[in-house]
Amino acid sequence: MKMNKIYSVTELTKILKNLIETNFNSPVKVTGEISSLSFSPNGHCYFVLKDEYSQIKIVYFKSYVLNNANRSSYSPKNGDHVEIMGTLTVYEKGGEYQLIARTINYDSVGEFYRKYEETKKRLEAEGFFDKNLKKPLPFLPKRIAVLTSIYGAAIKDFINTSEKNLAKYTIDIWPVQVQGTAALNDIIFALKDINRYKDEYNYDLIVLMRGGGSLEDLAIFNEEAIARALADCEIPTVTAIGHERDITICDLVADRSFSTPTQAAMILSQPYSKIIEQIVNNINIIRKHMEFILHSSIQQHDSLMSRIALNSPMKRIENLKIKIDLWHKLMIHRMETQFVKNKMLINLCSSLCNNMKFKFNRSKDKLDGLTKRLINLGPENVLKRGYAIVMKNKTPILSINSINIEDELEIRIYDGYINSFVTAKKNLEVSNGKDPNN
Repeated sequence: MKMNKIYSVTELTKILKNLIETNFNSPVKVTGEISSLSFSPNGHCYFVLKDEYSQIKIVYFKSYVLNNANRSSYSPKNGDHVEIMGTLTVYEKGGEYQLIARTINYDSVGEFYRKYEETKKRLEAEGFFDKNLKKPLPFLPKRIAVLTSIYGAAIKDFINTSEKNLAKYTIDIWPVQVQGTAALNDIIFALKDINRYKDEYNYDLIVLMRGGGSLEDLAIFNEEAIARALADCEIPTVTAIGHERDITICDLVADRSFSTPTQAAMILSQPYSKIIEQIVNNINIIRKHMEFILHSSIQQHDSLMSRIALNSPMKRIENLKIKIDLWHKLMIHRMETQFVKNKMLINLCSSLCNNMKFKFNRSKDKLDGLTKRLINLGPENVLKRGYAIVMKNKTPILSINSINIEDELEIRIYDGYINSFVTAKKNLEVSNGKDPNN
């Protein structure tokens, strides 16, 4: 273009028309919201397509309207978000650029996000997403209300994962539809019912779940009415909609959200599996400690038994019995204290205690038997059976060679002493089976 040339309006308009139609010589696609919709008596359609910052005029001739009517039942309406394919041109008489529409399709995805953003902004302004208002989840939930479809894989995954992690909470399934318009009242009524009778149901957690799906499938979880019912719950709420990338309005309102039902079950049941693991470790530590005490007791018992023959064991045996009783009571007390809050381990603890009691009782019985034998072998009991102890100068006589004729001897019998003098002595010798003095 020449800088010094003076153009008429028509010339400038034709130049612009040529530039636009040359650069956009093939159909273009554009999305936006319909406004200022009107129809001419001839059946042509005119409207403005706009977005947040700009707008463009659209001409939808009757021939294209009829052609599209054969393929789709959609009819343009003000406020609809649509996708248009057409030819970009300039209306010279009006000096306006416009799009001659060939096809118009309702943009459901665009409408979805528009409604989503409107709801999100409205609820956010009211403080529904405030993290400071989120209720903490129970560390060990006891009873959970799960709102989901009973026919989907979501509830199966949730139950299987919970059982795998040994979770002990009760799962109550509230069957609701999780897709389509009918799901709206289903979910809202269930949430209100649970909240209304919370003291009767004794739920400490509500889980709203679904096994994923398309944007249309998940649209129900962006409904403002459901989000408000979820926020009104006095019980902590969890969502597990089953989607990785998209966050629903319910996810933002809930006290905690998880990407899948499996992840929700994994996190909720994790404390149970950790506590059980810790209990098992404590059992192993206590078992090893008990085994150590038992082995030490057995070794000490064996050591004492080897010394019985050289030392009078009566007092030490009594002391050992006392120590064994104390050890037994101490271990029973420790086990009862350790496992009083863990009903799962009562049977195991009882078994271990009975085993220890059996071993200790067996040791005590063995010691009692040895004690009786020692008592039977004592001097008093030997004398009762008719035996006597011969002493010279208060010293027991062990050999005939230790006495002489006319020695004075003292004979101890069971109930007294006899004094005597040696008048003769005779060695006991046996040769060829005969006594040489006979």
